[in-house]
Amino acid sequence: MHHPSASPYKVLSIELATLVKGVNELLRFVLELGMLAAFAYWGAHVVSNTVARVITAIATPAIAATVWGLVLSPRAPAKLSSVFRLTFSLPVFLLAALATYASGMPRSAIAFAVVSTVNTVILIALDDVVGTLQRATQGGDDEHPRRPIE
Repeated sequence: MHHPSASPYKVLSIELATLVKGVNELLRFVLELGMLAAFAYWGAHVVSNTVARVITAIATPAIAATVWGLVLSPRAPAKLSSVFRLTFSLPVFLLAALATYASGMPRSAIAFAVVSTVNTVILIALDDVVGTLQRATQGGDDEHPRRPIE
């Protein structure tokens, strides 16, 4: 990924930002799995009837996964910008944290809410940073990076 005309600092910056973004995207996937587990656990404990518990434990994460896949996933048919997609996904994570809290696990709920919020903020910030660094590095002119046509 080295560009001969780019300064070593810009190349290092883009590689570091890309690495941090990749790690946070991996964490986001783990959080998505945790969200589905939180909804399933909540569904299994919200009602006392066994049949209703099974149905709720299956339906709640299924609904969340469907909404996620149609709207909030990076490959969703609804083509939202990454910032909107990330921003709109945070309430779903917080709802999963609330479900965890309601299931009797307040510490886990707080940890999930904090980690998912920090992860979302980092990904939103890095989305802009990585794009800017890539455009500057591809411009080839360290003094006056090219700006994309808007």
